[in-house]
Amino acid sequence: MLEVITKWNLSRPDESITDFIDGITHRGYSGEFSFLTGEFSNILKEKKVKSLSVGNIADRICPTRRDLYFKKGSNAVKAKDTTNWGRRTGTFAEGFFYKLNDYAVDFNKKKYEGVNTDGKKFSEEYFNAEKSAIEELLKLELTSYRSKEGDTKWLLKILNSAGRAELAARLIHSILNQSRYIDVSDVKIEEALKPNTLEIGISEQTTPDFMIPEFAIVGDIKTGEKFEMKYQLTCAGYALAYENQTRKNINWGAFKALAQQGDFWFRV
Repeated sequence: MLEVITKWNLSRPDESITDFIDGITHRGYSGEFSFLTGEFSNILKEKKVKSLSVGNIADRICPTRRDLYFKKGSNAVKAKDTTNWGRRTGTFAEGFFYKLNDYAVDFNKKKYEGVNTDGKKFSEEYFNAEKSAIEELLKLELTSYRSKEGDTKWLLKILNSAGRAELAARLIHSILNQSRYIDVSDVKIEEALKPNTLEIGISEQTTPDFMIPEFAIVGDIKTGEKFEMKYQLTCAGYALAYENQTRKNINWGAFKALAQQGDFWFRV
């Protein structure tokens, strides 16, 4: 997430691509475009169907979405345990970056050697503290519904590398920072949103991985074998939820995507 701050401040898409923002018409407070029709709002109100999470919107396990019908529809059945390597990896990686964010606050090493030494030390301590989670990931590699879904040892190497890059980005930011640019204190981590479900159909409480409200950005951390464009729907869902609750705009989505070792921006 610290890399996200640096890359945003260097690219400033909000200043260079303003014409795209002017074209956004679907807002979480816009009844004309985004609110549910009476038919769907009523069946939600009467609890005949369940509301959607942003994960439901983006995780298309079944192309026809029959899985969603059985979980949320009028004939909903009790869902089976869907724990798999991909889901568990997301939680593991998020915890890594959240703790690293706290660790980086007082980080002041200004040489590559110091960044590498401290970064490796942080990773080792996190991995040792999460041994049981790592063992679970190793088991899930072979028990996933898609069989060999991921590579836990490779994931740990990627996190180790990404952690050092985050610490380096923290140092770059401390040198370059000035007013009117995103600062670490602007990033809000795991703040719950409470939209009106009957208006937009998204669950009453949904929590993005991080937000930067001052700059109209919502963010998500993604892990996996590859980054898929459908994941943008996750940020779009969070944006609608934020706008519905606050009546303020969220214009940009940001990803920390470990699959491709990078961050990118898109209009939501």
